[in-house]
Amino acid sequence: MSTSTSFVKWVIAPWVVISAVLLAGPVRSLAAEPAETSSDVAATEAAPPDVHPPGVPAAPAPPSDQGFVVERMPPSAYPEWRVRGIPGGSLWLDPSFHGMQWPYYLKTGIGISGSLWVDNSYQRINREDRYIQTDYWVHQARGVVRVTPTYNSGDFFVQVQAELVANNNQTLARLDAPDTDDLWLRFGSWKSWDVQVGRFEAYPLHHFGMGLDLNTIERQGALDENQKQPVDFYYGNTLYYRPSGVGNIAFHLHLFEGAKALPAIRLELLAQYGYDSFDRIGGRPAAVVDWGFLKLKFGGEYRLSRPRDTVVTTVTPVDPVTNLPIGDTTYVHSRPEKFVDRGVAAAVQLVIFPWVEAGVQGGYGLSDHTRQMGAMGSPDQDGSFTQWTVGGFLNVSPLPDLVVGFGAHFTDWTNLHKNMPGQFGHQTNLASFGAVQFLVRKQLYVKLIGAYDQGMRENLQGGETRVAQTMFSGRLRLMYLF
Repeated sequence: MSTSTSFVKWVIAPWVVISAVLLAGPVRSLAAEPAETSSDVAATEAAPPDVHPPGVPAAPAPPSDQGFVVERMPPSAYPEWRVRGIPGGSLWLDPSFHGMQWPYYLKTGIGISGSLWVDNSYQRINREDRYIQTDYWVHQARGVVRVTPTYNSGDFFVQVQAELVANNNQTLARLDAPDTDDLWLRFGSWKSWDVQVGRFEAYPLHHFGMGLDLNTIERQGALDENQKQPVDFYYGNTLYYRPSGVGNIAFHLHLFEGAKALPAIRLELLAQYGYDSFDRIGGRPAAVVDWGFLKLKFGGEYRLSRPRDTVVTTVTPVDPVTNLPIGDTTYVHSRPEKFVDRGVAAAVQLVIFPWVEAGVQGGYGLSDHTRQMGAMGSPDQDGSFTQWTVGGFLNVSPLPDLVVGFGAHFTDWTNLHKNMPGQFGHQTNLASFGAVQFLVRKQLYVKLIGAYDQGMRENLQGGETRVAQTMFSGRLRLMYLF
């Protein structure tokens, strides 16, 4: 097979099929399309196709006997069992759906969805006079096509999801090739329980608000003179983000989802294990207590990391008088190097629908590193630290389709290495932002963000110096959800 034929078969053809589905609408192989209901029309006109509008009844799922379905993910797939947030706000758009089962796809078939955003940004970093100053423009984009095959039999379902990612000039180092976000399989009972295995994000115990999006310059912060980022924020997120080389398995339990008098309680028991640069294993229990207008989130985590290969130490008995070998040589295998990370985090979020949403949160974590020094190892005082983070956000919607947001987050990091005056190594990071977002024709999100960040480090590696830098940035994002 020629190179051009392979390219058409494996790259061009899938995108043509996906584009045809999105442009042509639902395709049903074994059943005719049911008549459009008034709630279907209202949902389509009141919100972008990626999000189900609050207060509008979700379109009913067709009976399972209607056959196999291939379609753009309908509004009913985006659950609103409890109020997610104000329309268009960051809580409402949070991809975690506060632990609700998503996509909530009560059909046997394939749902297709996704998003694309383009950022045009400016950043200025001010450092001390003896260091370089930074002033530059950034253009980047990111697209995701999400494919979700699902099997339904009554309340029981089996579902898989793959997110194919296209990147352009991401601020975080990435390969110049297609990538993957979600890649998981889950099975269970709708609104009751499920087991999920693969690559996915855990329940979040934090929310940054309208700014500090991943892969953006304001999230990157005030880089130091060596282009190193300031210490990141800790909200129980060692096991939160999608892992690169390891995998997740989680059990989810959903209680009182349909009870109006009681809060919905969503529990996640997550285990993470595998190998990337280290052999890793850990656990992360988390819970969401959701009244709709009030959401409580809390949890903890623990992870052990160690090298994959053992250290081999030679042991030979020696005569204490002659200092000559008196026995056979033996070999001792050990793994003295290890990292132990653990922490807790919690968040309180309030939704005054449809005007205001806000939240406060905090986290505390510890990390201990034992270095590989012979068969016994030794504590790494520079790499062992404690860290705490606090932050909050506020979003206000003064007019339909308009959201104004603010947020600030601060983290403090201290290691175990004392310098001569008895001061520990210390780092801080303060990030704040303001954002204005307008939804054009219920389809195009236009968001402008201004951000400020200050990073500081002092007394690291046993030294006695203090270095600080500040960042100012502006970013215009255009985003379409489908």
